[in-house]
Amino acid sequence: MSAASSRRELTVAVVLAVLGSALALLAASRTWVVIETQRPEPLPPVRETLSGRDAVPWAAAMAFVGLAGGVALLATKRIGRLLVAILVALAGAIMVAGGVAGYLTSGQSFEQVDVSAVWPGTSIVGGVAAFLAGALAVVRGRRWAAMGAKYDAPGTARPTDDPAGMWDALDKGQDPTS
Repeated sequence: MSAASSRRELTVAVVLAVLGSALALLAASRTWVVIETQRPEPLPPVRETLSGRDAVPWAAAMAFVGLAGGVALLATKRIGRLLVAILVALAGAIMVAGGVAGYLTSGQSFEQVDVSAVWPGTSIVGGVAAFLAGALAVVRGRRWAAMGAKYDAPGTARPTDDPAGMWDALDKGQDPTS
């Protein structure tokens, strides 16, 4: 696999995870369910609106996990990337389950429940995108490039910290002091 196609796959996975999770998060902030409870005359019925966060709060939380995981795919490598990819795929599956649970919302026998068709479906679409990003990263992520050593924490050992490594760096035309 070429470096360009590797970068392209990583970009696709990150964009899918972030946009899918953002879409599910947007959907969770909208009204999913309207519950109307009848009261005795002359009192008007009570209308209660539930957003996606109210109806299925765990699905909205997974959207945040998917957002963070999408960004973490860039910063991790090997086993860390595999674990993040599994977490993103799992979060996407839970977002899909949240959208399905939103469609299945029902009330008591004395209540009239209207479920929005748009926002739970939007959560499902976002969850599918995040799941696909995680699945792509699980399957192909080990081949993707990782961030360079210049992003490592200060104080971590570099190959040029030993005298032989410094001479090798000089032989290669690199500055071992930078």
